[in-house]
Amino acid sequence: MSNDDRNFRYGYYEKVGFGGIEEKKSLEILLRENPPDLLSRLAQLASRYSLSPGQRKQVWQLLLDVIKPDNRINEIRCQTRRKIVQHIIQALTVMGLVNHEQINIDDDSMLAERIINVQDYPRMIVIIFLLETKQLASTMNIAHQLQKIDTHDLLYLSEVFAKEFVHTNSPSSLPPYTFEDTYWIYKHFMLIINSNIGTLIETYEKFIQYLSHEDNTLHNHLVKNGIIKQIDNNCNCNCNGNGNNNNLNFQFSHHHHHQQQQQSLTNNSNQHTQNSTLLQPSTSQSWICRQNSIHQKKVHTFRPIITWFVRFFSGIIHQNFVIRVLDKVIGCLINGSRPFYVLISVSKALILYQRKQLLRLNNTEQLKHQLLMPLSLEESENIFFRAVNN
Repeated sequence: MSNDDRNFRYGYYEKVGFGGIEEKKSLEILLRENPPDLLSRLAQLASRYSLSPGQRKQVWQLLLDVIKPDNRINEIRCQTRRKIVQHIIQALTVMGLVNHEQINIDDDSMLAERIINVQDYPRMIVIIFLLETKQLASTMNIAHQLQKIDTHDLLYLSEVFAKEFVHTNSPSSLPPYTFEDTYWIYKHFMLIINSNIGTLIETYEKFIQYLSHEDNTLHNHLVKNGIIKQIDNNCNCNCNGNGNNNNLNFQFSHHHHHQQQQQSLTNNSNQHTQNSTLLQPSTSQSWICRQNSIHQKKVHTFRPIITWFVRFFSGIIHQNFVIRVLDKVIGCLINGSRPFYVLISVSKALILYQRKQLLRLNNTEQLKHQLLMPLSLEESENIFFRAVNN
């Protein structure tokens, strides 16, 4: 019997934030006992249920290989990474990309406390990421670079991470190294997404194919007004260039297959090494992969609907539900089970919600505005639960 059948109030509890109590207890037990298959079990829970705010940071850090299940490794690793972020901030200050109005460089307190304006957290995260991926423009062009649409994609997502893990009314109450830890979570997430951008683009294409089959009226209306273009049913997008990706499988799927074949895991270090290898793509290679796929597929012609996918609905649906979408994406990434399928489900619910309004509009700019219009908390809630329950 499923959880929904076991308790008719389950759906209501989930909506108000009290759902999955048994799952939260399971997470606590898993994190405490640290079994050999910890990562695969955490991934399964994250892909099926919404994580609690108190557990999300640790679970994401583990699944994204920011920290290791072995606490003996974590202390030195975290100290080194935190220093890297601090050194980058100092370098950016010398380069003139971070000024004294943004960060008090003479203060010895924790970095999150030294960033004077909390609105600068997302921008700071993206600038550090661009520097590490060797994509940061010169000081003369940085303002222009931050206005580019692909940088806007990064900024929208960094705002989600900053709101979830850093933002607070009292920066002095933040735990130590909150900003640094948040940056590393964001970085590892973006590296994985960049390395699998081809699969993400193909997920968008599958949604457009669904729309053309299931709602031809709306599809033709959007095509006529230049919002979407006809997609070749035979086209495939794969970051590795083999063009054979029909089942939305990607580089993590062989990890899932390997886990299925080894039911009894007796060596913790071997499993963690496997995950580390899979979850640490080269910083520069992941960005090159992203740019090549975007150029090859002419992603700029897919705007604005593909914006839903590359931003994971950040800036569209409410933060509370973007973060739940990311729970499922990250969990499925490690499971190797259709990591971006939830994006299709949310897109279906969102396009259905906007359908009547979209059909009334015959102006391209008005349609773009409607598709990217931020939704209220209540609207986001209805769309999210319609998506995950269907």
